[in-house]
Amino acid sequence: MGRRVIAARISLQWVPIMIEESLERWNSAVRSICGRFATAPARELPVFVGRIAKTTCGGLDIAHISTNAASIHHTRSISTDAEFCFLVLQQSGVMDVEDADSPNGGFRLLPGDVALLDSARDFRMRPNGLIGQLSVHLSRSVIDRALPGRLGHMSKVSQHCASGWLLRGLLQQVGVGDTMQWADDADGDALEMALIHLMRPALGERSASENGVPMRVLANRLIDRSLCDPNLAPGGLARQLGISERQLYRIFSVDGDTVFRYIMRKRLERSAADLLGRGADGWTITDVAFKWGFVDSAHFSRAFRRQYGMSPSEYRNGGGAAAAPVPPPGERVLQ
Repeated sequence: MGRRVIAARISLQWVPIMIEESLERWNSAVRSICGRFATAPARELPVFVGRIAKTTCGGLDIAHISTNAASIHHTRSISTDAEFCFLVLQQSGVMDVEDADSPNGGFRLLPGDVALLDSARDFRMRPNGLIGQLSVHLSRSVIDRALPGRLGHMSKVSQHCASGWLLRGLLQQVGVGDTMQWADDADGDALEMALIHLMRPALGERSASENGVPMRVLANRLIDRSLCDPNLAPGGLARQLGISERQLYRIFSVDGDTVFRYIMRKRLERSAADLLGRGADGWTITDVAFKWGFVDSAHFSRAFRRQYGMSPSEYRNGGGAAAAPVPPPGERVLQ
């Protein structure tokens, strides 16, 4: 096996740690930053990827994690590492969080999702391939005072409300870290309180009627955030929205659309943007297709031609500048 690399970062300085044959030092680095976690590698993968970094913002610890482990198990603790909760932003990839004490057994985190994980609980995280994650360590006692009664369970943070969107945006800014080097203790305290108070209206389940947001808008938002998941399907969407699959189909049919057509259209739009974008210059057409949830490059090419009237390679080589989606006969393209 080749050498494996972990990187630990304190403040903004990277310190490489070389791993030869075991996960011992990776697990040690994770424990020193995040507490009682144990990692099991994915045996079917030829290479284990494990990178962890720690930054601070005025004393507020922030972990940056990337791994393709099979599972990461957190054991319930009553020690000092249970003084914190983890406010997690899923930056890339898909990860399942299993919580035996939860009524539904846990939840799935897609790119852009935010969740609050309680370090006093036993839970297991299962990455589906390589994932990237930001974890802000918030004081358990401060959360308990600001959000009484909310720490009894693990929970995704709703993004069907303004507070949820603002929370995600703030976490994304924290992840960039451009201004963290100038932060003092007052900044750290202010950031912690801002994150906690933005969670107040966004933590836990909120129905469409509570939010005052049309269900079609909520469905569109959820799909748009989930396009890279190849397992994206109506059944899972309906469960996350708290409605039946039949209701979901009916919501789209009112606009003359279908769930499958909307997913396909949006995946192709994102793929088309990447084919013309500078950020994907080194990407093959297959890379772009897989990024947006396609599992068959030939199927992607056929679907792309139906929507844009040309192949992906023709689109990339100049035809895309003037191209517009071509709806099949009898179908209009909904925006």
